[in-house]
Amino acid sequence: MSQEYIQSCGSYQLVFGLRWFPVLGASTAQQARNLYKRHHAKAWVVAGRHFSSVGLSMSGFSARAHHVSAAVCFATLFPRGVHAAIYQLTAERYWLIAAHEGTPLRHGDMVFESVEQAQQRVQQLTVHHTTLVLQPEVLSIQALIPLLTQRMRLKAKMQPIRQRRWAWVAGATVVVSLVYWSYVPRVSVAAVDPAPVFDPYQHYWEQQSRPASHYVALQVLLEHWQQLPLTLAAWRLADSNCQVQKTAWQCIHSFKPTMESANVLDFQQQQPSEWQMVQADLQHIQVQTQVVFQSTDPRRWRASQALQAELLAKLQRIKPAFQTIKLQEPIRYLAKNTAIATSPEIRPIFEQSLSLQAPLRSLALLLDFDEHFYWEKASFIVNQKAKATLKQSAVQVQLHGVAYARD
Repeated sequence: MSQEYIQSCGSYQLVFGLRWFPVLGASTAQQARNLYKRHHAKAWVVAGRHFSSVGLSMSGFSARAHHVSAAVCFATLFPRGVHAAIYQLTAERYWLIAAHEGTPLRHGDMVFESVEQAQQRVQQLTVHHTTLVLQPEVLSIQALIPLLTQRMRLKAKMQPIRQRRWAWVAGATVVVSLVYWSYVPRVSVAAVDPAPVFDPYQHYWEQQSRPASHYVALQVLLEHWQQLPLTLAAWRLADSNCQVQKTAWQCIHSFKPTMESANVLDFQQQQPSEWQMVQADLQHIQVQTQVVFQSTDPRRWRASQALQAELLAKLQRIKPAFQTIKLQEPIRYLAKNTAIATSPEIRPIFEQSLSLQAPLRSLALLLDFDEHFYWEKASFIVNQKAKATLKQSAVQVQLHGVAYARD
């Protein structure tokens, strides 16, 4: 029998073993209220992208504490398909989590006393979810905690059920503020436009204008990678190399034979229709595909100090889940044969490259990077013999990106 378990993670409490109820229609909040009243719950959370579920907690939470649903966090990491994993919480507690399309399953957030009980529940879930993918190893919960970004935790925050008796105070504060600012005198200063100065950096930037390939592009690539078959006919996925070209990733996936009888015809019969075979020999098959992402805005730069402070802070936060992180020194974003202006009014534009290596699961942390950081190259290799740790897994990824700054 599953029971709730709460683990302290410093500034927040991670909650396991919620009771989940799928809801239909647009009135999600009203249905959530009906559910927690009917089941006498003490806190609730709503999760889901394509469909919604309400998670209920029977534990009493302090209004001052920040409680986060672990199931919602895991589901956010896997927005496509049916995924499950078993994590060890303590010596006698194992957490089973299963999510479908980014939403926890009804009986997919459960705490058991043994790993065998959790595995038995997985078998029951596969009866109704035949495409369920179970993580191959039982991992410590410490492998998941570094992946929980602040934005993810806010999305998964539990809402304690209490009377909001102080709501009118907030409203009154807003009214008083509006009245105050309506009496603040406004000062208008006429601006004098300086004489136009040719800016070679701006000119080159506009000539080289490229579509943004920020977190939206990375999200699309992660979803594509998660759907790749590890085996196809008698061929095994070995690696994948992708590069951004305008508004799409151009990817080359490589496969190696798993047995002597492997042949290219069997592979072609089973490969997705959008794949194009570019090379094949006795020990190697390469296919090419295009992964399109939505990009309506051009790339932009940020102020140097703001970029450095935010970039360093985010890299330091995700560092425990990455094998290597290399942040290169900024270089001038200007063609070598372009004359550099000597006027002090001209501020250079710089580009700063970032390279990372980590398990595939850790890349979800990079979705928290804002729209001013752009990804350009991504690749992974598959090593079935690799031992799963926080910084290692069977699928190890290399990622390269760039940010732009101007003083």
